[in-house]
Amino acid sequence: MPVKSILEVLNASTDFLAKKGVESPRLQTELIMAHVLEIGRMQLYLEFERVLNEKELAPLREMIKRRGRREPLQHIIEETEFHGLKVKCSPKALVPRPETEYLVELVVKKLGENAQGVIYDIGTGSGVIALSLAHELNNAEFVAVDVDDHALRLAEENGAAYPHLKVSWQKGDLLKGVKDQGALAVVANLPYLTSDEMKHLNPEVQQDPYSALHGGEDGLDLVRHLIKQSVEIATWIFLEIGIKHGSIVKELLLEAGYIDVEVHEDLLKRERFVVAKKAGES
Repeated sequence: MPVKSILEVLNASTDFLAKKGVESPRLQTELIMAHVLEIGRMQLYLEFERVLNEKELAPLREMIKRRGRREPLQHIIEETEFHGLKVKCSPKALVPRPETEYLVELVVKKLGENAQGVIYDIGTGSGVIALSLAHELNNAEFVAVDVDDHALRLAEENGAAYPHLKVSWQKGDLLKGVKDQGALAVVANLPYLTSDEMKHLNPEVQQDPYSALHGGEDGLDLVRHLIKQSVEIATWIFLEIGIKHGSIVKELLLEAGYIDVEVHEDLLKRERFVVAKKAGES
């Protein structure tokens, strides 16, 4: 059996993933190898000549094959990092996206670190938004809601890893049935892809739950419902939206009674977030 060093496996695996059309194949390989070998990614470079045994090679081969079949990296290693928190991932819920971290930053910036009151995270998925906000806003209380039992169980697992954070987990259809009319804010990253966009997803995104992606014909079915419900309950609303939805969602919020509506861009200068405050609130 030929000797396989870290460098040899790294190079061969990178070439394999590149041929399969995986983006950033070198980085993807490094992350998988670091996970399997339980070392930091940069440590790989200090141990290039280290010879790997079969106990190490077997899971590496399997994970590289799975990534070559375009399974998301987060599903393969079953975790990711979001806003400084390490959380579990699975096909049960949407893989947390880096751009959503900016939604968290917007909430903290607008409400202030000393914000008090109840904040609802609607469509919580893996729970990362609620947990990240609870980590930043120590004086607020958080209710994370999802209609899907599988996603909610995953969120609860992630919450169990951070028992000091004040988040309660609740099954529900958006804000249906919620009677609290004094909430501070509603935060949501709801499904917003249109029916046409669903036909052109890359292979990795196709493995996220359909219900976590599809927002109806124009992508705004759930957003419309949430805005109508939220204006009766919360002072603030923070939404992640589709890149073509900025002006439409802004108009929906104004019609509902929100004021000071702001549309914010992501790092690629695409309209991705909307923040609004209810009229008559201090």
